[in-house]
Amino acid sequence: MNDYVLQVGRRRLRLGKVLESPRIAIVDLAAGAGWDLPKQALTARQVVQSLDTLFEAVCLRLGPEADRESLLQSMASTLAIAGREACLPLEALAFADPVRHELTSQAARIGRTLAEWAAETNRARVALKHSGREKLEVLELRSRCDGHLWSGKATSLLTGERGGSVVMQLYNEWLHQMVLLRDALLPFENWEEVPLPLGLHDGARGLRGLEPARDRFLARFLTRILPHASVVDYARSLFDPADRIGAARDGDLYGFQAESGLVLPAIVGRNDIESSPGGLLTWHSAHVSSRPIGRTVAFRYAFAEYLSAPRSPIGPSSDDGDLLDEAAIVAAPVAEDCVQLGLEFATDRHSYRVDLGQCLRGQRFAYRPAVDAANAAPAEAAENVVGHNFGAVLGQPGLVTAEDGLHLLPTGGDALLTLALLGSIYPENIVLAGSASWTEILAAGKGYGAKFVIGRPPTAVRPRLHTTAGAI
Repeated sequence: MNDYVLQVGRRRLRLGKVLESPRIAIVDLAAGAGWDLPKQALTARQVVQSLDTLFEAVCLRLGPEADRESLLQSMASTLAIAGREACLPLEALAFADPVRHELTSQAARIGRTLAEWAAETNRARVALKHSGREKLEVLELRSRCDGHLWSGKATSLLTGERGGSVVMQLYNEWLHQMVLLRDALLPFENWEEVPLPLGLHDGARGLRGLEPARDRFLARFLTRILPHASVVDYARSLFDPADRIGAARDGDLYGFQAESGLVLPAIVGRNDIESSPGGLLTWHSAHVSSRPIGRTVAFRYAFAEYLSAPRSPIGPSSDDGDLLDEAAIVAAPVAEDCVQLGLEFATDRHSYRVDLGQCLRGQRFAYRPAVDAANAAPAEAAENVVGHNFGAVLGQPGLVTAEDGLHLLPTGGDALLTLALLGSIYPENIVLAGSASWTEILAAGKGYGAKFVIGRPPTAVRPRLHTTAGAI
């Protein structure tokens, strides 16, 4: 089995082993049988193609006068985040916190794309070619009212002379399944690639088995600032129903291993630490821990409560040597629910292992200076800066702190080294320098206690190197 590898800058990051994608077989619509989605893993586009069965049945019952474009537009308006028909009108709420802001953008982007795919699929008459007119014309089902508003044109068609109860219920089910699909994919940055396992909820038609988890998530999303664990918990519920996990959900999880793949925060594998999403997740066709059959393994922080984690003073700087261009995310040797980021020296093969959860927590908590190219870095700031190399932080027990002072840890833009440092420093007053000026870096973060600056040092700053052990 091959390694699953991501290229992060100059480094190759291994995330366990590659999982082969399952073969997808479109299930035929049996004569006289009720409609359902195939009970197998499907991507979003495959779900949309399967849902075309319902929409095509609506159009055939409406006859030659069916205004497909109006019906499609009404669905697109339901998936939008603004307007009368929007079932999730997030644009008006204008969330300021980063996670809900990211999810709002996700809802708009996913909704637009699903609506486009539905129109393309129906123009190609996918369901008509696959199931045939005879089966589609007699398709019926009972769909409860889900409270979705239809456009005026859609309402006239569905309640008009060629419409009626059967047509309205077929359309409502198609519309609601599209809504459930959009909402199920909100946590994932690469949502197009996620294989949704549809055989987990016995007796639930299509995606309706996801409704309880969706309702809980949206209630929290709409009423309070959303902790990252809630996003992960919701994503996990797609692969492991609540009744299998039990009541103790949420908690301190930050990712999970499912039978069909690995889910980690979107920052893992990206080179833009300073600007990448803090709340979204990425699905990978890989496994780093033992592959759970029909369930998930949640990844949890080594320090569930970082405030009480052991701390160490920042150590002396020394000649660390070069790190290998290979890095890896691996399961911790003592617990399958803890995962570590490993970096290795090129010379003596000595390695650093840092809890991945703490790396990601540090990334979310870090300050990012506002960038203003007009500001110049004052030269007098240089004498107050103490420089360290990564060996002063990595390898120390617990989380690294200092009594006071301004501490610079240059990384040369190395995203994985930056993550490792974020996971090793107490995450109270860390600033990711990025391309900010020294003035902007000094203004960022808290105004008290020690400040740690990670990233490229401003050109006007020449920090003195700390070479003696102990706290500063």
